[in-house]
Amino acid sequence: MTGPAVHRADPPVTIAGLIEAFASGELSPSEAMEATIARVETNGDPAVWIGGVDADSARRAARNPVAGPLSGVPCAVKDNIDVGGAPTTAGCPAYSYEAATSATAV
Repeated sequence: MTGPAVHRADPPVTIAGLIEAFASGELSPSEAMEATIARVETNGDPAVWIGGVDADSARRAARNPVAGPLSGVPCAVKDNIDVGGAPTTAGCPAYSYEAATSATAV
């Protein structure tokens, strides 16, 4: 399943650029997420990622961003910070546990 086409050939990669594009209507959080998923799939180094969120979960989150100053901005969360339903490993998969809830920072 693929998401909506990104209207921009090259969406902004800075937080300020994304927020400006969201405010102007030039880009939606869902379009930004599609571009992010494509970048990770195309350029992502598997050695960088211990785990990840599946693309469908990321798409759902982008469709319903939590209100706040960074609303809709895609981000990665280091694996020593709890994300509800995802493994927290702190860099050591042997000590992995699944977080019941997300940390406040998330």
